[in-house]
Amino acid sequence: LTFAILLGVVTEKISTSLEEVHSSNARVLESGHTVMLNWGDYSIPVLRQLAQARKDGRLSNGRVVILADQPKDEMDAAVQ
Repeated sequence: LTFAILLGVVTEKISTSLEEVHSSNARVLESGHTVMLNWGDYSIPVLRQLAQARKDGRLSNGRVVILADQPKDEMDAAVQ
C-alpha cells in the first residue's frame, strides 16, 4: 500500500512537471532562434515566411520562440 501511494505521488509529480514544461513560460534553452513578440493575424504568414527562408537556406535555425499571452496549445492548434 505504501509503495502504491509513493508511486502515485511520483507519477503525478512527473506528469505535472511535463505538462508545465510543455505549456508554460519555461526558460528557453535555445540559441540562434527567432523570437516573435505577441500573436495575431500576422503570425501564421510570418511563420510561413520563416519556414520558407529555412527551406531556401537563408535561415540556419528554424526554431521560433513566441512570447505571447495566448495559451501555447491554442497557438499550436492554429499552426497545425
